Amino acid sequence: MTQIEQNTANAAAEQDRMGVVSSGVPATASNSTGLAFVPSDIPKLAGVDPQSLLDRIAAGELLREVGESYGVSQPAVSQYIAKHVPKDVWARVRELSIAARLERSTQDMELAADPLILARARESARLWMWRAERELPHLYGAKPSTAIQVNGQDGMSVQIVSYANNGAAPQSDADD
Repeated sequence: MTQIEQNTANAAAEQDRMGVVSSGVPATASNSTGLAFVPSDIPKLAGVDPQSLLDRIAAGELLREVGESYGVSQPAVSQYIAKHVPKDVWARVRELSIAARLERSTQDMELAADPLILARARESARLWMWRAERELPHLYGAKPSTAIQVNGQDGMSVQIVSYANNGAAPQSDADD
């Protein structure tokens, strides 16, 4: 779950606890207490199976796109999911969603018919790689490690080698 989604979910939970009434003001606005308002279009999602939302998001649809199909805002979808879906399930759906978006971006680059479409696909791929590295560092972040190699029989020649474990070649700190 992104920091924004976490903050939104926390604000919704706090509002439920305090009994704050929805005002229709976008979720990013706040009142004098600093609490975000709950979107007024959440009731439109009543009766919607949360699993159907999760399936679409896991396939790579954005919350905005899902919301548009139900005639609700992105914050409404986010808060509905936060209220009806366990955090561990949502975390797994986010992993699948980002993987789907990365795959789609790669496919778009391969199928690009002209330089402009290729440039757009490349920028989309960069955005999703950046988000993946930050939102899911355990899956997509560089995992540095260091190895010490002792050369020679006397053990006097020591070489420190750093590996990024992200497909890059090892980089040596010592002169060859």
